Amino acid sequence: MQRSVEGAGRLLEMRHYSGSGDRVRDMKSYPSEGETAACRLLSGAHNGRVVCSETGRGESRMKSAGRRGQRRIGLLAISAALSCMLFPEMALSQSKVTVPANVGVGPVGAMPFGPIFRDQPVHPGLKIWIGAVLDQKTIRENIHRVPAAYRQQARQMDELRIGAHILIPDSLILSPKLGDTGILGVTWRPISLGMPLARTDGFRAGLSAGAILTYAFIWSDTLSERYTNFLRPGIDLKAEMEIKLHPKFLVSLGWTSQLHLPQELGPNPFAVEETFLEELPGSLSRAIWHIGQPFLMLHYRFPFETSM
Repeated sequence: MQRSVEGAGRLLEMRHYSGSGDRVRDMKSYPSEGETAACRLLSGAHNGRVVCSETGRGESRMKSAGRRGQRRIGLLAISAALSCMLFPEMALSQSKVTVPANVGVGPVGAMPFGPIFRDQPVHPGLKIWIGAVLDQKTIRENIHRVPAAYRQQARQMDELRIGAHILIPDSLILSPKLGDTGILGVTWRPISLGMPLARTDGFRAGLSAGAILTYAFIWSDTLSERYTNFLRPGIDLKAEMEIKLHPKFLVSLGWTSQLHLPQELGPNPFAVEETFLEELPGSLSRAIWHIGQPFLMLHYRFPFETSM
C-alpha cells in the first residue's frame, strides 16, 4: 500500500529493497521538504538498500536524496557500522563475525617536566592498547554491513582501530619510591584521531592526537610539597612506528607528549594561587603540565568471534 503526501507540487517516494532481488519490502512517501531526513530514517531502520525517487511535475528522478549531508556523516556512519562488529548491542540482527583483536602492552618511561623532572627525570610504567584493528581485508569481507551510500568511502579506508572500552587506561605510572620521589598514576584516552604517514605490508608509521584525563598520586621527601594529587584533563600527541614480526606478533615504539592544564604541587588539585596566574608563563617551571613518554609495546593479534 502506498500513501501519498503532496507538497509544493512534488512527491518523494522511498522504496526499501530486501537486498536479494527487486522485491519491494516497504514503501513510504514523504513531502520533498523532508527528503533528507526521511532517507536517513528509513535507511537506519532497515538492513538493505534504500532508493529515493522524486515524482510529480515532470516525474523527475534523483539518484539519492540528501547526498551532500550523507557525505558529511559518511565516515561517522562507516565507523558506527563497523563498530557493531565489536559491540553487538548496537546491531539490529544477530550473526557471527570474526575481527582481528589486538592486545598490546609494554614499558613506558614517564617524564613529568618541571619540579619532578629536576628531582627524578624518569618514572617507569606500562603502555596499554586493547581493541580491534579492522584492516582493508576485514572491511572488504564485511562491506555488506556498511550502508550502501557509504561503501565506496569504506573501500578507501586504510584501517580502522576501535578500542575495547573507554575505561581501559592508555598508560600507567608505577614508580615506587626507590629514591626521593614516587608516583602512581593512570591516564585514560577515550577519544583519538590518527593519520598514517607510511605503510607497507610489514611496517606502519603514523601520528595521532587524543583527549586524555590523568590522575597521579605523588609523594616525595625533596619536593616543596610532600604529597600531591595531580588531576588534570588535556590532549596528547603521539608518533608511533609499528613493525610486523609475524602475522600474530608486532612491535611498536614511539613517543607521546601529554599536555595538561598546569597544576602546582600540593594535595588539592583544584587550588590555584593568584601569583601563579600573574607570573605566567614563568610559573610553569614549578607546575606539572607536560609529561613525555617514550614507549615500547609488544602486540599479539588473534581472531575474535563476536555476534552481530
